[in-house]
Amino acid sequence: MVKCKTCGKETKNPKFCSRSCSAIYTNKHFPKRTKEGNCRSCGIKIHSSRTYCKKCFKHDHMVSDDRTLEYYTYKKKYQINSQVRELARRFINKSGRPLICQCCLYDKHINVCHIKPISTFDMNTKISVINSNENLLILCPNCHWELDHGYYVFPMIIASQAQ
Repeated sequence: MVKCKTCGKETKNPKFCSRSCSAIYTNKHFPKRTKEGNCRSCGIKIHSSRTYCKKCFKHDHMVSDDRTLEYYTYKKKYQINSQVRELARRFINKSGRPLICQCCLYDKHINVCHIKPISTFDMNTKISVINSNENLLILCPNCHWELDHGYYVFPMIIASQAQ
């Protein structure tokens, strides 16, 4: 009889008394190694599934003030403005504005609406201008539809906010 390498019990098996003891021993002596890579911007070590470290990702990809509309229009026709709208949603979330409809004060589901449509801007316009606080409204889906179809006028929305 041989003693188990993990718990010390006597066993007929040449090394371990059970699969559990075998797993415990293996995990202690041969731990899984995490794959490491390097950040593309600053070169510090990060997990291999990531491309950028948190600091560089926030700096390079979340703050897109210097990029123009042309930078984001490389996608297919139906996706052209999707990233610009996503950046607008992020800007609204970070701005601290209350997430309620600016017309009816509904707060269950809101949309971010551009007062001046994205399609009317020149391709060399910076994203910071398109998604400026003055060009974004927070509306519920119903009020957004009504604004887009001419039932609301923008000055009316501003007047309803003042009340």
